[in-house]
Amino acid sequence: MNVRKLNAEIKDLQSKRRSCYYSEMKSLGKRPITDLIGHVFGRLTVRECVRVKGKVAWRCSCSCYSGKITTVRTGTLNFGVVNSCGCLRRETTRERMIKHGASCVGNVHPEYRTWSHMLHRCMNQNDKNWKDYGGRGISVCERWQGEHGFENFLSDVGARPLPQHSIDRWPNNDGNYEPGNVRWATKKEQSNNCRPRTVSPRSIQALHDYRRKSKCV
Repeated sequence: MNVRKLNAEIKDLQSKRRSCYYSEMKSLGKRPITDLIGHVFGRLTVRECVRVKGKVAWRCSCSCYSGKITTVRTGTLNFGVVNSCGCLRRETTRERMIKHGASCVGNVHPEYRTWSHMLHRCMNQNDKNWKDYGGRGISVCERWQGEHGFENFLSDVGARPLPQHSIDRWPNNDGNYEPGNVRWATKKEQSNNCRPRTVSPRSIQALHDYRRKSKCV
């Protein structure tokens, strides 16, 4: 849409005093339209002037990897309410999640919870699961500890594919939590990766006694 043509329409309507033109003037705006084509607002570059429900808007392309086209109203652009196709908000949320471990709704993020519990059961002797992890000598690599520990963990392991997945030490179930020995796995996959159960001598003797009695009957 040509901005000069729109401005000419506004000027023409302003010169007419008949009430039938007032509604159309209201939709176009009483002030001349500033040509924004080629202007850059954050990551958005204005490409075209369009009308959306009778209102003037601008079709913009985003400089992110997707190159998505989005349509934005004039005031929204000028006041900085929108400055990307939505990618900037997603990146900011992700950075906040990495730094604070919180999602946009204020709840602890699943990946952060997994990372935190992993550290606790391996490093905190008061943790209820200590005997099966830290007590067995299983540790967390230094890369996944400290200030940037969660960021490195998320970078190495990736986001949880589905809510059904949890962290699993694989292929070495007796190994440590470290890159190359950790994956996201379902309950079925984890059950196939469990360490063999140890049977006490008393249980073995009880089994022998049961079999002997069964033969005598």
